[in-house]
Amino acid sequence: MVAAAFMLLDTCEQRNELADFYERYKRRFFTVALKKLHNIENAEDAIQETFLRIVKYPNKFFELSENEKKSYAVMVCKNVCADFMKKKLNRRNNDLPEEIADKSQNVEKTALENVSRAELKRFVEQMPAGQRDAITLKLCFDYSNKQIARTLGISKTAAAKRVSNAYKALREFYKGEL
Repeated sequence: MVAAAFMLLDTCEQRNELADFYERYKRRFFTVALKKLHNIENAEDAIQETFLRIVKYPNKFFELSENEKKSYAVMVCKNVCADFMKKKLNRRNNDLPEEIADKSQNVEKTALENVSRAELKRFVEQMPAGQRDAITLKLCFDYSNKQIARTLGISKTAAAKRVSNAYKALREFYKGEL
């Protein structure tokens, strides 16, 4: 499937060079993508998108040395994975209240039963973006604080703080609604 991206290049020489480059480092790209996305199909899609982005600006790529090309391609792959995660996160944000209600198995579950999904959704949408993203990753994707930090590009401490603040805000919300 990546071969389709190669056809967008102008010269046969560039196609061959990029195909050789891909063959040499495809395992590395797959490892990077799989580590970020935790899904084989998404990792394969990310690799394809990586090479589509590379061929979009071929001069930038072909002017680099071999090591610079490798670093550049890995960086593009990581950015593609981050974009995939953001899209997935945005899709999940719409379903957040249902996910929270399904995952809660503690005292807050009783409060959730007394709160309408619409009210909870409005509350979550009003949370600061960082807290909203962190709590979504925690509750919907069951991410650890380390995974949240990597996904959001922040420190592990900052991720833990955002999750903690989001939980605190949710507890306050539940108490107010009871």
